[in-house]
Amino acid sequence: KLSQIAEVMMLERAKRKAYPIWYRIPLMIGFLFRSKNPYVTTLNMPAPAGRHVPFFQSEVLGGASVINGCVHVVGDKSNWRNTLQKFDIGWSVIEAASSRIFPKAIPLKTARQDELDEALAQSLGQKGYHQANSGSLLAGTFGPIINTVGRVFRTSVRSHYQSAHYKVVLDEEVTNLLIDDNNQIVGVKCGTKQYLADKIILCAGVLGTNKLVNKPFIHVQTGGEVAHNIPAKRPIRDHTNVRINVKLSKNLESLNQIDHSFISRIWLMIRHLLGFKTFLRGTGATSSFHLGDEAQDRTDVRVNLLRFFETGRAGSKGRFFDDPKAGFSLSVTIVNPHSKGVIYSKGDDLIIHPAYLHDDRDMQKVKKTVQWLLGLLKEAPMRDYVEEIIDLDDIEKQPEAFILNNTYSGYHLIGGCHELVDSHFQLMGYSNIAICDASILSDYPASNIHAPVVLLAEVFGDRLVEELKYHGL
Repeated sequence: KLSQIAEVMMLERAKRKAYPIWYRIPLMIGFLFRSKNPYVTTLNMPAPAGRHVPFFQSEVLGGASVINGCVHVVGDKSNWRNTLQKFDIGWSVIEAASSRIFPKAIPLKTARQDELDEALAQSLGQKGYHQANSGSLLAGTFGPIINTVGRVFRTSVRSHYQSAHYKVVLDEEVTNLLIDDNNQIVGVKCGTKQYLADKIILCAGVLGTNKLVNKPFIHVQTGGEVAHNIPAKRPIRDHTNVRINVKLSKNLESLNQIDHSFISRIWLMIRHLLGFKTFLRGTGATSSFHLGDEAQDRTDVRVNLLRFFETGRAGSKGRFFDDPKAGFSLSVTIVNPHSKGVIYSKGDDLIIHPAYLHDDRDMQKVKKTVQWLLGLLKEAPMRDYVEEIIDLDDIEKQPEAFILNNTYSGYHLIGGCHELVDSHFQLMGYSNIAICDASILSDYPASNIHAPVVLLAEVFGDRLVEELKYHGL
């Protein structure tokens, strides 16, 4: 949007503009997390029970949106309430932006459904749930997962802005903001280089943006450090994620089998490239349903049906899926956890502490959901597909210990800069600088943050273009 009326330059920390073609097939991106590679950096974040869990940072232009932006969930007005109030946005504006972008600029496809999805739908229907668009996040509903994918390849923000004309400078990490005597941010410092601009927009995500605003500003003329009053420690949140792993009693297609069978993998790839609906179209999740208080129009928990099961994350035992037995898992995600963590800098290091399950209300919510799901799995028709619920004895007898030892990141960090910006996305106390990424969210508009961040950027872009036109810039 800006490039239509102004000269725009994007400074990008990553050295690479895109992933190799095979990793652009949606599910294939998961294989990047198996070992060290130049495309994804694995960070370790503190977790309950003295554990550390992996969190992934993209080393490719597009950041998190190109490794974790496949599942499409916009949410509804109730989920967006605090975000709309913060930035003085009407819900109709979000709806209009969504209709412009999805699926016109960023294509959408529903995940493949089979008899296991049908059994889940039947089980939920017996409990009074009804089918609806899974991107709406309405309590008491279920439906197939929606993914941001085209016929073969995953799509994301890059698909939306690929026709824009602006300069991208790769391998150019911004180290400091440049400030003048009037408290105006007039540019950025990249090592020994300086880039001056009329407007600076930070969109480096929770990790990059928070790290940058933590650093001292540099005076544009003297080169000296200028202290600022931005709080050193600021609140962040991440989704708590716990999975119930199940071995299938029927020989349905599962990624566990495919990972252990070269022939199955090649056959799956051929079918996908020919345009057939396969698991490769999405993230491995095929269906979802939403638990919450329908009377209060609030969704507390989203559960995804994943067509694989894991007994470790990030290839902890040398394989992506440790067991070749066909299986699935029910993935429990708290939509808006009460637990809040903190982000701050320690020297040149960025310290991220999400504080998963720190608030006991989150533990009780996960515990209640896990118990409810066990009942679902033991009743027809879902029980007809269950050969074994892994760690069932631990789940039933020591549910809190099981949850503490099996909590992982939901890979959707938000926050850190929410209280630093005003309703116009501007960094308060300073001129010429705005922030527009997941760091300005205090709550989750949806269970997945790709669509909300894209929609916020759309609204921000419209506002900024109008502002520049109004001032004749």
